[in-house]
This record gives sequence, C-alpha cells and structure tokens, in this order.
Amino acid sequence: MIKKFFDIIPPAKIKERPAKTVSGAYPASKKKPSLRKKRSLSKILTLAIALLLFFTGLVLFLSFNSKATIVLMPYENPIEAEKMVSASSETGSFSLEKGIVEAKILKVEETDIDRFSSTGEKTKKGKAHGVLRIYNKVTPSRSIVFRANTRFLSSENSRMFICPQKIYIPGSYIKDKKVMPGTVDVEVEAVEPGESYNIAPSKFSIPGLAGTSLYYSVYAESKSPFSGGFTKKVKVVSEKDISGAKDILQKRLFTKAKEDLEKKAPDNFSLSEESILESSPQISCQQKIGDVSDSFFCQGSTTIQAMAFNSFQLNELAKNFILSKASPDKKINEKSISFHYDVHHMDIQHKKAELLLKVSAKTYKEIDRESFFSKIKGKSIGDVKKIIFENYPWIKSSKIKVFPFWSHIIPKDKNRIYVQIVLE
Repeated sequence: MIKKFFDIIPPAKIKERPAKTVSGAYPASKKKPSLRKKRSLSKILTLAIALLLFFTGLVLFLSFNSKATIVLMPYENPIEAEKMVSASSETGSFSLEKGIVEAKILKVEETDIDRFSSTGEKTKKGKAHGVLRIYNKVTPSRSIVFRANTRFLSSENSRMFICPQKIYIPGSYIKDKKVMPGTVDVEVEAVEPGESYNIAPSKFSIPGLAGTSLYYSVYAESKSPFSGGFTKKVKVVSEKDISGAKDILQKRLFTKAKEDLEKKAPDNFSLSEESILESSPQISCQQKIGDVSDSFFCQGSTTIQAMAFNSFQLNELAKNFILSKASPDKKINEKSISFHYDVHHMDIQHKKAELLLKVSAKTYKEIDRESFFSKIKGKSIGDVKKIIFENYPWIKSSKIKVFPFWSHIIPKDKNRIYVQIVLE
C-alpha cells in the first residue's frame, strides 16, 4: 500500500489565529470566570456577615444582661456574756426559756494492783554461828557448869564466840578401862557480825578459865565450818516509797475511772473535772515501812460519781443567750459562738446542779442593702470602691467582679447585683 506524506499541516487541523495588533503581538485570550468560584465567594461573605451579626448580638445581650458580685468583709468585734443555768436529771427537763438542760448521773468503781520498787537502804548484819563440843578432863572427875554468855576463843584467827545458854558439862568417866572426858555440844554465835567469823573447824579455849587449873582441862572444838556472818547493803521499803506508791495508785485509779465515765456518758453529753466526785480511795500495801524487800505490792479501789450535761442543749442555750445580747444594728457571726461552763453548785443526791455558762462570739455591722444598691447601681467599679470607703467605714475590704469581663459598670437592676458578706 502506497503511504502518503504531507510536509504541511493538514487543512482540517489548522486553527485560525487572531490578527496581530499594531505592535505585532497577538492579543491575550479572554477567559470567563467559572460558576463554582462565584458560589464559594458568596458563601464566605454570607458566613462572615452571620458571624459578625452573632457576636454583635452576643455582646449586646451580655451587656444588657450583665451582673455584679460584690464581696464585703466587715470588721468583727468580740462580745462576751455570762448566765446561770440549771441542770436536772429529770427526763424532758430541757427548757430554752427557763434555762434548764438535762443531766445524767454516772457512777464507776475501779480497782488496781501494782508492784513498786523499794528505794530505801540499810546495812544488814549477820553473826556467824556453829556448834562446839566442850570437853571436861578435870581430875578427879566432876561436872562443871558455865553461866550463860560464856565466851569461847578460837585458835583460828582468834575470833570470840559466846553461848547464850547456861552450860552443864558432865565429868569424866571410865570406859573400857580408859578415862573418857565428859562432853556436851552447844551452839555458839560470834560476838560481832561479819564474814570474818565464818571460820574453818578450830580448837577453842575458854578465856574465863585463864589462870586457873581448869584452863587446860576444859576446852572445846568445832567439827564443821561456822557460817552466817555477813555485812551488806539491802533494799528496804521506806515511808517515801509507800507514800509515793499510794499517790501513783490513787491518780491511776481516778484516771481509769474517769475514762470509764467518759465511755459511759451518752452521746451529746459532756463531763467536766468539776462535775466529778471521788470517794476516799482505799489503798493498802502488803509490806510495811522498814521491811527488807527489793519491791512491794499495793492495791486499791475507788468509786467516783459525776453529772454529765447535755452539750447540744447547752449550745442552744448559749446561742440563744448571746443573740439576745447583740445590739440592734449588729449581727452575730454564729460560727464564732463558743462557750464553756463552770459547775457553780452540784447536788448528786438530789440530781441537780447550777452552771455558770460563759459565752463568747464576734459581732459585725450589717449594711442596709436597699440603700447600698441605690448608691452603687450604674456606677463604675472605681466609683463603687470609693462609695464603700467613704460611706461604710466598718467594711475592712471588698472585692468586685462584673460579668462580662469587659464591663466595668454595675448593673442598674438590683436583681443583678449580688452582695456577699464574708466573715472570718
């Protein structure tokens, strides 16, 4: 197949060109704006106008509906007052008008025992003692009698001992054709206390026979060591120990009994030290003053009674009383009300008491809100602070907040002005 070639653009493909301008350039082509772009610009403009109208309306609405909060902190002055009130254990006896509160009679018995250390000291002494066998070799044979407290001198360390009893020593006798000395065993003790008299077995002479013919015929000896001699410091129970132990036990008994009373008291009932009566505690100690002992035991018992008073009713009385004492132009800060009472007189037997109620509180001067609103409405924050400073000297400090935040003018409508009194 024969192919045809063209060296120029086919006639169907040729587009007419616009005529050249005088300068020889072709004129710029003119394009029409698209419909989509026109619609987008229209929406943006509409949204901007809507937002402007919304915010303008919001600002106008908030401005016309503004509100102000004014916090005032007044000076507070203390006030105190006293009043006699009665207490009775009769059920339903409470009376705000007559000043009577309910009371409860409580009773507790308590016992305790404890061991205490002895602090007294003394020197304890003991005399050595032992058994002597006395020999009688006197010839011709005869018995010998020594009086009580006859002395015996040991050959071991030359220690002196005595026999507190009268001594009878039989004479010698014949046994198996041998002369046997008469003997007797006696108990002796040292003339002085101390360990030096605890001697080993020893021979003994009788100083009272010195210079007589009997000195060498009558003698004694011990078969076993002597013991019991000593000198040492020991603990004893002193008068101060007994007195101190009784004081400790008495205080402990009272404290434990008081704790039991407080646990026994009904809810909303309170005790005071003055409303507690203690009977004489019974305390005794096993050891006596001067007894040798490192420690000693004491035991005791006590009974206490008390009147508990209804604290809720006392609070109501105190509040009612102090409110009546405030001057007409002042108010009581009820949170500051406090009270305590002294028991002026108490008769547990008749279940009655008289209390001196002491009440304290803080007062402050209230503002006339209508007058205050008339002075500040429509004023600027600065003007309001000046008005408070010049017209209300009893106001210690103030805080002012206006809504919306860009507004500095107090609303004219008093219903949109909120005044708060803040107390300490």
